Amino acid sequence: MVEVSRMAPAAESGSASPGIRLGAWYALGVLTLVYACQYMDRQIVAILIEPLRREFHLTDAQLGVLTGIALTVPFALAGIPLGIVADRVNRRNLLALLLTVWSACTAACGLVSSFPMLLLARVAVGASEAGGYPASMAMIGDVARGDVGGGADQPGGAGDRPGLAQGHPIGAHVEGRGPGGISR
Repeated sequence: MVEVSRMAPAAESGSASPGIRLGAWYALGVLTLVYACQYMDRQIVAILIEPLRREFHLTDAQLGVLTGIALTVPFALAGIPLGIVADRVNRRNLLALLLTVWSACTAACGLVSSFPMLLLARVAVGASEAGGYPASMAMIGDVARGDVGGGADQPGGAGDRPGLAQGHPIGAHVEGRGPGGISR
């Protein structure tokens, strides 16, 4: 990752070198990919509603909890505390940790054998994903100041579309793979 201390003087003077610009664009690209993966994680359960209903014999209420409250409430409750943490610790390391945790929790969603375990995994996904956006925004402010233009603070605008676009084919693949995935 690009060193913030190396970039700050050039960014402030307005004469950023091409290497610094390339580093800022690289960081923005990586953060956009992280956001795309995060968005895809959020969408995958909604894409797999019917296979989940069949696999776990879920009611509409359980599906509603799984696709709504189980993700959004932990996301909302953990967002501000994780944003405060992002202001106080190494943001790159925090984001790497959160990405690892929410990826492991997303993988756990595919390995569970009961609704309560799936619900717990979704709650963990929501709580761990909550810190991704504040850490990413702070990192963009650190590395892209003056180097990538006014749209640098919008990785969500660029990341949600690929995340949604990849979520559907991946969900279809998971649904149709039979053993090891959701059974038909």
